[in-house]
Amino acid sequence: MDPPVEMRYRSLWKRISSYALTSFAFSFLNSIFQFYYVKIFLNIYHIEESWFHIAQIVFMIWNAINDPLFAYIQDMSGYSFVRSRRETILYAAPFLSLAFLIPWFPWSIGTWLTGIHLIMSLCLYDTAFTYIGLAHCCLSTEMSHVHKDRLQLIQFAELACLFGGTSVFFCEYFTQSLKNFGNFQILCFIIACISCLCMRYTGKNAFTEYDIASSDNCCGESKKSSESITIILRQLFTNRNFITFVLVNFFQIFHKTFISNFMAIFIDQLLPDTAISTFTRSTYYGAINVLPQILVILCAPLVAKVGYYYVTLGNFIFKILFGVLMCLVGPSYPLLFLTFLLADSSYTCATYSLINMPLSDVADENAATYNRPKPISSMIYGMSALIEKPAISISPMFIVNILNSYGYQQLKEGKLSLSKTNMLKSTMFNLIYIIPICMGCVQLVIWSLFRLRHTHKNSGVGKS
Repeated sequence: MDPPVEMRYRSLWKRISSYALTSFAFSFLNSIFQFYYVKIFLNIYHIEESWFHIAQIVFMIWNAINDPLFAYIQDMSGYSFVRSRRETILYAAPFLSLAFLIPWFPWSIGTWLTGIHLIMSLCLYDTAFTYIGLAHCCLSTEMSHVHKDRLQLIQFAELACLFGGTSVFFCEYFTQSLKNFGNFQILCFIIACISCLCMRYTGKNAFTEYDIASSDNCCGESKKSSESITIILRQLFTNRNFITFVLVNFFQIFHKTFISNFMAIFIDQLLPDTAISTFTRSTYYGAINVLPQILVILCAPLVAKVGYYYVTLGNFIFKILFGVLMCLVGPSYPLLFLTFLLADSSYTCATYSLINMPLSDVADENAATYNRPKPISSMIYGMSALIEKPAISISPMFIVNILNSYGYQQLKEGKLSLSKTNMLKSTMFNLIYIIPICMGCVQLVIWSLFRLRHTHKNSGVGKS
């Protein structure tokens, strides 16, 4: 017999709030990691370009391996502390906080050891982030099968990310844009401790529908699945909706990584301190990290009404139109330039925040098609990451290679002539509108093949 509605939602709200705390912790940590690690290793640790590329290649390979590996372990393991989404977060939280701190304490400046430092920083952070992140994503699928509940989960998660995204603003303000690196290190240690406590709370309270059903039926011990990974992979990679989504999201991650890694570098070069004050610059960088969450929260009724498919489609059209507008207007209008960057960043990152909704629908579709008692959520998120995550490494390698071909390395060393400096700045501006136009065109074509467009009209099961 189903529990009364008020009891169900009282339980659901507690689980949603605990889920949101890990969203806060992820945003708190990842906003800083993604925003600063390239800038710090390039401009403060003076890593050599060859070592930067080696680190990104090693990271890309490990990133491709660990997602499906952890996904298979979490879905197929017979041990409850591995298979349980909640316990995974509970026990792995301290390791993520420790891994987050590794990049901010230099091992060397401008030597081979700096390259090893970047490799270890990227791989250890991604290992812990992926292991917890898979469990956290699966919670969004398994806490409730109802579309309305999932949208509320995203709303609360984005509200938490809104507060978590302020970490960049505080770092910019208290470190004077990294000029006081000691303050930056202290702030990162405090942020790591707070994030660990938040994730531990999630690990104690974020029960899924399947945890509750298992408890009610007095059969809480996890059972190891005997299904072959070969069969699962064949099912996933012959699923049109799954392939379409992961290809689109590959380009979304490429674009999002480009924004988070290089926006500060480009703005610092194109708009020097004489153009905008340090406080305005810090406020702007902080806004970049919080506006996507505000956009998701405010637009949740629109997503509920028209569905995530058409909201995502609008993002691709926006990239193309505003990219063309920036190309026509040029770099002569700083206010328009900053507005475009803010709008592009906000809409792109906000759309990416809806990733769990289409993947949840794919997981539901897979479970219904193959009569599974429980979705193979970790495998779906893990195999999705196998295709998508290389974009995190490819994006900075691609952009750094372009910048260095125009003399960015010499610019950092103060050896670039004025004419070549102007050419480099022109290249930076061109990248700002070319990347969105190219990404938008490719995504628009691929996204037209996705068929789970109307699940917001259904009661919960991901069928179009």
